[in-house]
Amino acid sequence: AAGTFSSFIERQRHVNDCARANTSCLDALRTDETLQFTHVYAPIEAHHGCCTPLIDALRRDARFALVYENVAAQIYEWSAPASSPPLANP
Repeated sequence: AAGTFSSFIERQRHVNDCARANTSCLDALRTDETLQFTHVYAPIEAHHGCCTPLIDALRRDARFALVYENVAAQIYEWSAPASSPPLANP
């Protein structure tokens, strides 16, 4: 069931996997109705190697606009391409 703790943990693993991936990972997450999002928070933790691949991909992807940045993190806002349907309850 979508509301079980084990399904929550599984979704969280998928989200965490995207920290070391590119924006196609985020696209895959968007297919899950329980994981609709408008913003991506990316911590800057170079010593852990956490999010460098994702941050690099977010910078190159025109669908994501950097809306906040400091020494600890970056926040990107996702905007749907004109042909994409709007989010169903963001």
